[in-house]
Amino acid sequence: VDASRPPFFGLRIKPLTSELAPRALKTLKLFLENGGRVPELIVTLPKVVSLEQVSVLVDALDALGATDARVEVMVEAPQLLP
Repeated sequence: VDASRPPFFGLRIKPLTSELAPRALKTLKLFLENGGRVPELIVTLPKVVSLEQVSVLVDALDALGATDARVEVMVEAPQLLP
């Protein structure tokens, strides 16, 4: 373990709403293609109102080869919780 590195790196993308999803996914792609692909990566998805939004993020990470990235979800709609 490299003591000079933080224990994790994080990126908070824009919400995956119909308006902001293209920008969020482009930011994620650019981040990963320009040095953001690290084992300690955590991607935060804010203002989640549907499980489909989480699936879109996971599919995007998979397509970009970042299958080891962790995902944090900020739930906007409490009715999504079991």
